[in-house]
Amino acid sequence: MKGLVSEAVLLCRRTPAPEFSVFQERLNAALADLGVEFSAPSAAGHNAQVLATPAMALHLSITAVPLPGRPLAEPLEVALERPTAAALQAAVTSHRATLTLSLETRPGARQLAPELKTMVLGRAVQVACALCAAEAALWLPTQMLFTAAEIAAFDPRRFPVRLAFRPEPIEPDSIGGLAGLRARHSELFCGHQLVIPPGRMEYGAAVRAMEVALERHVTRAGAIAEGVAIPVSPDTQLAVSLCQDTTHCPTGCFCLEPEPLGTARPATVAPVATAAAPAPRPRRSALARPAGRGSVSRSHALRTWALCAALATITPLGAAALFLWNLLRGPNLAVSAVTFALLLAVFTGLWTVQFAAPDNGRLAALALQAMARPF
Repeated sequence: MKGLVSEAVLLCRRTPAPEFSVFQERLNAALADLGVEFSAPSAAGHNAQVLATPAMALHLSITAVPLPGRPLAEPLEVALERPTAAALQAAVTSHRATLTLSLETRPGARQLAPELKTMVLGRAVQVACALCAAEAALWLPTQMLFTAAEIAAFDPRRFPVRLAFRPEPIEPDSIGGLAGLRARHSELFCGHQLVIPPGRMEYGAAVRAMEVALERHVTRAGAIAEGVAIPVSPDTQLAVSLCQDTTHCPTGCFCLEPEPLGTARPATVAPVATAAAPAPRPRRSALARPAGRGSVSRSHALRTWALCAALATITPLGAAALFLWNLLRGPNLAVSAVTFALLLAVFTGLWTVQFAAPDNGRLAALALQAMARPF
């Protein structure tokens, strides 16, 4: 995930000895619906292997020593409120070896979408857990621990939304009130961190609602955007508004307010079944464009070329330079408009000096001639 380490560590009681060829075969089978197929560019080492596609590389590394306590302190603290806390503590205490899986974008390849990286690494962890009889998995992007049973329970046909964010309670305003929920790292998938304010929902229900909303967004079943409402259950929807809470997220937060399903509001999305759609194919996920973007880009491009043409009547050389810059970098209306305004101001100033200040008129005339010279 961009901005976070795309890595997971499996905790094992015994040093794992997986057959990397078997792992590769099972992983490719698990990723077939995404159109992703890994190959082994080099022979497997005793404790390491690298699998690769044209766009990504998956590194596997076995260590015959337990993970130090420091990297596990925060994940264990986060897990205290979960029903699996005891099992996770036991897995951390009893593990004696690790298998680390790291997914990275290959040099020169386009940056992978975070949802694609989450799906690929998540399925790799699922396959590796089954092969190595791991006790637990540390998901480093969100600093969360999962038992092997939780990993095995993920539906490979759906986006593993539980890996996408770390639920964090927000203290209620009053004693005995309902805690709110902050979805740490959800901004990687929808641009803003997701928050359900305190006093709205029971915490477990809030987590489930957040999972439904984010999964619908990632699978394009319903975008999370300001002013829309996301159905999350047969009787509840989450109304989305943008809050400028830059303390916890530099881009602000999407505040999700629970309300009865069907509450009238502008731009409310049509209710649909809460079952998530199948996970998107990687190309669509990485390359899909917002609706209407193409027409806006064409309009900006036409205006950019028009400014270059208008500038040619004042200074052909400047117009040619601006034209070449836009041609190489792509049409940029803002830069072109600023450049046109600056050169027009210079041109107007020189004309004014030529007639209003006779002493400097000769210099102004020469400057105007230089601007008007073709090449």
